[in-house]
Amino acid sequence: MCERIQTVRDLLEKLREAQSEPSGPATPWWFKDRPNTWFRGHARREWLLQPQVLRDSFTERARETNPHASDAAFSYEASLFNQFRRRGHHLLSASRSVTDAYFLAQHHGLPTRLLDWTANPLVGLFFAVAEHPDDDGSLVMMRARHEVSGEEERDVMYQEDPEVAAILEPIFARNFSPTTTPGLPLRIMPDAQSGRMLQQDSRFTLHQPGCRDLEAANLGSFISRVEVPSTAKRGILKELRLLGVHWATLFPDLPNLVRQIRHEAQA
Repeated sequence: MCERIQTVRDLLEKLREAQSEPSGPATPWWFKDRPNTWFRGHARREWLLQPQVLRDSFTERARETNPHASDAAFSYEASLFNQFRRRGHHLLSASRSVTDAYFLAQHHGLPTRLLDWTANPLVGLFFAVAEHPDDDGSLVMMRARHEVSGEEERDVMYQEDPEVAAILEPIFARNFSPTTTPGLPLRIMPDAQSGRMLQQDSRFTLHQPGCRDLEAANLGSFISRVEVPSTAKRGILKELRLLGVHWATLFPDLPNLVRQIRHEAQA
């Protein structure tokens, strides 16, 4: 049974108890050899750890659009991404690689096989409480490093890693043939190429074709959850606002500034 939290303090206490410092010389928290926990907030606790292109709704739409494709979802994803690059070419830097464009497309809402995470527990908690006020939410926690035996050298990668490009570049191939890469989804530290990625301390899992389902991985403490009851959402949202975590700070643009002002006016 999942533990429940009612306040921001409850979460911080849980994290203080769960996290232990490694032995040996002190190193920065972001250093490659340090343990690192990533967070993802679900406004509805029944949501699964699946990126958009692996969800049933996307797969069904892909099959309707191209029923003769050998891998309809992959082909549909490739078509959407090609449209993004072609029609958004004037808005993208000429020096952007396929990988850069793909991560940017994800952060602006295009369906991809990337799943958003954050290294900031308060950001994860915000997304667990900001919407669906009548539903229980959850905060998912993933021990991104040193938790899976045999994957120590690929537990966390950087966006420019050649293995990331090798998975994404076939999206541009005319035959739309996915490269199968077994194992867990790649855990990636992205380049902070937009304000919101920096503000949200973004991390991603890349759910490459052939990878394991995070929901079924069953790897001990690799994935854990705390439940956020609907009755606690409003109070936690107010606490987070006092701490400077809200729509306008996580999405630093005018639409989300207006969204936050309207939210405050109705609070």
